[in-house]
Amino acid sequence: MQKVKDQFLQLVDDYKEQAISMRRYLHQYPETAGCEKTTTNYIKERLQESDIEVVDSPFHTGLVAKVNGKTGGKIICIRVGIDALPVKEESDVDFISKNEGACHCCGHDLHMAAAIICAKILHETRNTWNGSVGFIFQPATETGKGAEYMIRQQVLKILRPDVILGFHCWPELLVGSVGVRRGPMMAASDSLKIIIEGKSGSAAHPHKCVDPILISTYVMQLLQNIVSRECSPVEPVVITIGKIIGGTGGDSIPNIVEMEGTVRTLRAAQRICIRKAISRTVEHTAAAMGGTGHVTFIENGDSVICDEIVASYLEEAAAYVATGPIDQLQKPSMGMEDFSYYLRDLPGAYFRIGTANKQSASKLPLHNPALIFDEDAILVACKILLQFTAIYNT
Repeated sequence: MQKVKDQFLQLVDDYKEQAISMRRYLHQYPETAGCEKTTTNYIKERLQESDIEVVDSPFHTGLVAKVNGKTGGKIICIRVGIDALPVKEESDVDFISKNEGACHCCGHDLHMAAAIICAKILHETRNTWNGSVGFIFQPATETGKGAEYMIRQQVLKILRPDVILGFHCWPELLVGSVGVRRGPMMAASDSLKIIIEGKSGSAAHPHKCVDPILISTYVMQLLQNIVSRECSPVEPVVITIGKIIGGTGGDSIPNIVEMEGTVRTLRAAQRICIRKAISRTVEHTAAAMGGTGHVTFIENGDSVICDEIVASYLEEAAAYVATGPIDQLQKPSMGMEDFSYYLRDLPGAYFRIGTANKQSASKLPLHNPALIFDEDAILVACKILLQFTAIYNT
């Protein structure tokens, strides 16, 4: 195994120029969720030029590929997102986006380059390692809908993996560093829509009306009481209302106020309890003030929970590769990732790749249009994926 691991490290370094070239092309031609046709074709061409099997599938965008090693061993699956954000890029890189209003400011261009190089090296060395590795190049990760789409299209039946890995660029870590965690790593996400109905009328005669705007202000405050008074202080929960629509003018009381927001939780039982508490709060508060309230929840993704055993292999792979510290993440993120849908059926793990350097623009948050990424992170991600392959199938 040691020989295989060292071989992987050298080959990744040899592919550095090609990896950066691919990343920069993808960065210049970003495509948003559901529109990734050029991106899909580019990935397919890069894989097929190395005779890597691209699996026939009914996908509108996105694709699946597979590399077989020696007989025996388990099937590892690697999932990467391919979509960009609907954002106008504001960075100063020479290879800035040429697609107006689209930008890879979440780092998916680095993810794709790392996975393509990983597939090329695995195919080149296929007689030296055991098992198989499947690649899911997934569309629509930014909308939270891509994983469900791929699963409905039978991607797991096509690849039949034993384990799945996901990863993401992380500007809070320096390049060369890796973030890993066992157990809950990212939150489940529910969108909520609240309808408050009152009785419209003149603002000059509020006693003849039921004011849904006033009701909504109480609801807003009481929803935060759920977090502070109904949830354990050592278990993170987020309830945020990000949109309120109501009224057409200052001299009238409207009939309806609509509110939209998000709920983030880490445990399934906690998720159920929070939903019940929100519904109770909205309905009873509105009723107490003479109106009615109704809540609709839409599931956007489960909590990403890293399997203990898979994460331990991942930690070993990262330790062999990382030039910076291995960050044993002490706290989960309340962000969501539709990678969680694969974990309903498979053990898996997710890790973070440091992308920051001395430049201040590299430390901006994800989705910032001026964010830049240190391209050495591509090689780090690729090396970890390869080392995991060697270790897991030993």
